[in-house]
Amino acid sequence: RARARARARARVTATATATVREKVRAVAARVAMALVAAARVIVAVAMVRVAVAMVRAVAAERVAMALEAAAAVAAAAQPPPAMTEEEVRAAADAEGLTLV
Repeated sequence: RARARARARARVTATATATVREKVRAVAARVAMALVAAARVIVAVAMVRVAVAMVRAVAAERVAMALEAAAAVAAAAQPPPAMTEEEVRAAADAEGLTLV
C-alpha cells in the first residue's frame, strides 16, 4: 500500500509539474509574441520618423530654392540706380543733346 501511495503521489506530482511547465511555456510564448509586436511597432515608428525627416528636408530645400528664385527676381526687377544731375548733363553732352 505504501508503495502504491508513493507511486500515486509521484504520478500526481509529475502531472502537476507538467501542467505548470505547459503554463509557463504558454506565458513565455505570449511574452515573446508581445515583444515581437513591440519591436515591430518601434521599427514602424522609426520608419515614420525617417520619412517625416526626409519630407521636412525636401520641403526645406524647396523653400530655400524658392527664396533664392524670389531674390533673383527681385534683384532683376530693381530699377537702375538714379543718376545724379551731373551724370545726366554729362550723358546729354555725350549724346549731343541740350537740356532745358
